[in-house]
Amino acid sequence: MRYRDDRPSRKGGDPLTPQQIAEVSSAVYGQVPALAKPTMSVVNWRPVAKGPSLKGFVTICTPSGMIVYGISIHEKADGSRFIGLPSKPSLDRDKRQRVDAAGKPIWDQIVTFTSPEAGQRFRDRVLAALDAHLGDAP
Repeated sequence: MRYRDDRPSRKGGDPLTPQQIAEVSSAVYGQVPALAKPTMSVVNWRPVAKGPSLKGFVTICTPSGMIVYGISIHEKADGSRFIGLPSKPSLDRDKRQRVDAAGKPIWDQIVTFTSPEAGQRFRDRVLAALDAHLGDAP
C-alpha cells in the first residue's frame, strides 16, 4: 500500500505527536453525536478509605472493549471529584523506587491523553459510570 508523502512515518521516523494522533483519530472515526456515544461500564468497584481524598478503585470497560484496571477515585473536601490513572513505580538500576528531592516516590504513567479535554471527557464518563453502578446517577 502506498502512502502520501505528507503522512507521518511509523518506520524509523519521529513518533506521532498528540496533534497528529488526534487528527488521525478524527479522520478514522469522525465526529460521533454526543447522544450516540456508547457509555462505559463498571466491571468492579473496590471502596477504600485512605488519606484525605481516596475513595476507592474502579475497573471499567470502555465502549471499544478495553478494560482498564486500578483507576483511583478521589473526592476533595469541597465535593469535587477526580480520577487517578494507573501508574507504576519508577525504578532505578537496582530496582528500587526512585524518589524526588522532597523524598516522595516517583511514578511513571502507563496511559495518558492527547489533550486535557480528552482527559476531562474520560474522567466525566468514568465518574458517570461509577455513579450509575452505585445508583447515584443524577
